[in-house]
Amino acid sequence: MLSSLEIFFGEGQDFVSLKVNELDADFYNEAEKLHDRYVEDGLLASREIFNRTSNEFPEAREVKVSKKLKGSARNHLCPCGSGLKVKKCCGI
Repeated sequence: MLSSLEIFFGEGQDFVSLKVNELDADFYNEAEKLHDRYVEDGLLASREIFNRTSNEFPEAREVKVSKKLKGSARNHLCPCGSGLKVKKCCGI
């Protein structure tokens, strides 16, 4: 007799999304056995899990400028260290 997971995957489904508070032990064991069988048959490759964080949106650096810049001073490099001109960066 086929289990409910075997029937589900036998119909060509390749992704399951479950929203439950608790999975019972039988369901978990059945899913684990099915996964192991798929890996043995070459249907699934073993995967490595990587734990990495990235700082995609770093905190902005605060720049304190003591005076307003006028004229050609706006064409100097910005003191924040961005490499841009003042008029294109902090826009003082």
